Amino acid sequence: DTLARLGELYSSERRYNAAIEKFQRASELAPADSDLRIELAVAYSNNGDSAKAIDLLTRLIQAQPNLAQAHFNLATVYANGKQFREAADEYGAALKLEPENDVTRLALVKAYASISNFENALPVATEYVKRRPKDAEGHYLLGNVHRGMGDYPNAERELRAAVAGDDEYGPHYDLG
Repeated sequence: DTLARLGELYSSERRYNAAIEKFQRASELAPADSDLRIELAVAYSNNGDSAKAIDLLTRLIQAQPNLAQAHFNLATVYANGKQFREAADEYGAALKLEPENDVTRLALVKAYASISNFENALPVATEYVKRRPKDAEGHYLLGNVHRGMGDYPNAERELRAAVAGDDEYGPHYDLG
């Protein structure tokens, strides 16, 4: 526990080399602790070693395929590396395991939108807005999905809802 807490502290200070060393030592002492392996992979990713993070998370998923947090973190590593197809696959796997997780749902919409897969993004974005009707970011993403599909009346409706709920530049620009 002490090594893990030190790793978390170093990570919070962006001292990733020190965090990696602590998480590695903690993982050696508790090899069955999947949370430690996820923390180690995240530290590698934050330190710029995406390949090592992907390898660790992929091996963890092979050993424990129902670990939603591992799928989510692997998806995030892929998304940070602009590998949005792979990110969408992993966010989708995480969402199947935790269907109530709206953070994952929103990330999946973003991944689909990044690869212009608006057909798959639409039901996920619609569900997100249904679950969180006051969330401006959800309306913004749903508006952009409709726009990507050429459905401008619905895009305008959603972008207006985003503008009404937020003062960010993006929704105003896209509405215009």
